[in-house]
Amino acid sequence: MHVRCSSGGETQIVQFEHSFFTVLVLVDPLGWGVERHNNNNADTAQQCATSISMSEPTFIQRKWCTLFAAHDFDRNYEVTKADFDAITGAFAEPRDPNEQVDASVKQMDAIWEEIWSPLANSDGVVTLDRWLEACRAVTEGQGAEVDKFKAIFHEDHIGAWFDVIDTDDDGSITSDEFASFLMCWNIPKGRHTDAFKAMDIDGDGQLTRWEFVINCKEYLFNDEEDSPSRHFWGPLLTMEEASDMIQNAKKVSKKKKKPKSSAGEKKKGGCTIL
Repeated sequence: MHVRCSSGGETQIVQFEHSFFTVLVLVDPLGWGVERHNNNNADTAQQCATSISMSEPTFIQRKWCTLFAAHDFDRNYEVTKADFDAITGAFAEPRDPNEQVDASVKQMDAIWEEIWSPLANSDGVVTLDRWLEACRAVTEGQGAEVDKFKAIFHEDHIGAWFDVIDTDDDGSITSDEFASFLMCWNIPKGRHTDAFKAMDIDGDGQLTRWEFVINCKEYLFNDEEDSPSRHFWGPLLTMEEASDMIQNAKKVSKKKKKPKSSAGEKKKGGCTIL
């Protein structure tokens, strides 16, 4: 397998073998290249921007794209603190202030500060390629990223969400309550039905606290395609949807990086003339 890398202003083709290679592919399945942020003492292929092509995203890659999309509240192919504030607002504002709401707000703040914020660029934006790059360690089950995810998505913390979603305090979540939960992430009502049924492990028409917590945790750490946890953030993106999402995200990123000519300059033949 070849990886196209940019090093020292030149483009190189290097060989790269890695147990997580299939997830790296998702970062740029259309061959546009990916900005890497980690410039520690890794090998050349891990330091440089990559340009990798493949026919279709894998199952685990589709999960990470779906999770990114759920947190991209305004659907502009970027995740910022404003997206988190919008989600938190949708989650907390319709409910009377109480300890459960306060706990859920703190949980959202912790998720941003501990997981997403460190991935943001100087503009406070987490790009899709940066997100997918950071997800490698989680999928591999090693490194600091895994510890962060396990600490943040602890049973008690996920339970804070459950307590707020369970609006009638009966110890279970109904289909409508789960729909309201997904709508906080700007996922339209109606897209929850199949997800709810799949996660209702005992088939009693409601989600218990255990079912809710286990599906949330397994979404992050279970790579089995038939696991009901795949539905936690609503319908999983299809391979085509994931590829389209990556393409659009890359276009947004490239557009922002495109240099602008300053006043008094004009371009001719690919050169800037003062």
